[in-house]
Amino acid sequence: MDLTNTSLFTEIMPLLLPPGLIGLFILIKYRSSKFAKFTGLLTLKPLIATPIWFYIYNVYSRNYNTCEIHPAYIFTALPGLGITILLVLFFSKELFGRNRKLVYILIFLDTIRWSNSVIFFPHCPPLHELWKVIFPALFGLAFPTIFSLVAIYFIIKKENKIAQN
Repeated sequence: MDLTNTSLFTEIMPLLLPPGLIGLFILIKYRSSKFAKFTGLLTLKPLIATPIWFYIYNVYSRNYNTCEIHPAYIFTALPGLGITILLVLFFSKELFGRNRKLVYILIFLDTIRWSNSVIFFPHCPPLHELWKVIFPALFGLAFPTIFSLVAIYFIIKKENKIAQN
């Protein structure tokens, strides 16, 4: 598979527009809540992690046969995993706060989101097994938007609960 910088900015980054807008909305509208800051930054994460992932994948594909799995491919998980770890460390108090269940759900969903980079491992299936590549790719492209919708739902649900009390 040839992933170039051109395909990154013309095909992939536009798909990250909804998560970007939702993440910014969360950060601006609910800026006083640490939970909202954590959620907003986690929602914006693909805007940073995706270009880094593209770079790592391109380096990998220049140095290794993309039809074979090589241990170096694990590095494609680093952008998503690394940013998640930094956010969890920075907002560690949220892991034990009153929103901890929502935080754990978001971390779980985020783990699915970044681990898709590794699940979408390099191989060249025959045409009758092409779904093994297409499904993870489509899932990986759609999941940032799905994640952002779940995130805004959690924020609105939390804010409504606060307003009722």
